Amino acid sequence: MHIVTPTFLFSFAVNALKCYVCGSATTNQECNKSEQDCQAPLDTCMTTVGTLGEQISLILKQLSTDMGHTCCN
Repeated sequence: MHIVTPTFLFSFAVNALKCYVCGSATTNQECNKSEQDCQAPLDTCMTTVGTLGEQISLILKQLSTDMGHTCCN
C-alpha cells in the first residue's frame, strides 16, 4: 500500500513596510518628505513629538522594533 501525500508550494508577494523618517523637524509636512523601507528586525514606525508648553518644538520619526529598539534616521 502506497500513501500519496500532496505537496503544496506557495509564493507570496510581500510589500516592505515603509516609514517616514526625519530628525528635528518642526512640522509634520517637513517630516514626511523622506521614506525608508523597514528591514528585519525593524518592524515598526515610531513618531516622537516634543512640546514646549502647547507648541510643537520637535518631531522625530524613525524605524523601530516592537520592543522599542530604534535605528537609523
